[in-house]
Amino acid sequence: MGKLILFGLLFSLIGDTLLMFVENNPDKPYLFLLGLGSFLLTHVFYITAFFSFKKERSNWVLQNKWIVLPFLILLGSMLFYLWPDLNNGMKIPVAVYASVIVMMAIAALSMKNKIESPMFTILVAGVFLFIISDSLIAFNKFKSFQPFGMNPRISIMLTYMLAQFLIIFSCIKISKNNG
Repeated sequence: MGKLILFGLLFSLIGDTLLMFVENNPDKPYLFLLGLGSFLLTHVFYITAFFSFKKERSNWVLQNKWIVLPFLILLGSMLFYLWPDLNNGMKIPVAVYASVIVMMAIAALSMKNKIESPMFTILVAGVFLFIISDSLIAFNKFKSFQPFGMNPRISIMLTYMLAQFLIIFSCIKISKNNG
């Protein structure tokens, strides 16, 4: 689990670096796509880490398939909201990325009953904050939406940094408790 999370962090760093250059280079939209791709790989590593966590207990999501429905509704709502403002070159990348981040939430929920309740809560809170951070990026980039009248950079970075901290903190604790 630890190596997968570490690779996820590495791709987050690459994504952060690429996205720093997007604002100053609006004539280079490929930088945004490369950053999006790096974060997509981050989520794939996190998903793999969560699903690969082996414990004798059964997968809570498989036993409670209904829990997937709110995430599918969230995914559909986000895409419905953003779709009219996406140019044709961004529609598929945004749809794929949104689907993968929703899958990361489902993968995190699959950890329920496999890890201690406080660590599960911290992990899921981190994943949800990551979804919020990425949603704020999408709203800002494609809708010019600024929540609570705040500078979008501040709200994005606060939710993103807290998300990463909670995910990493919980994964370290989970790894220590499970050898």
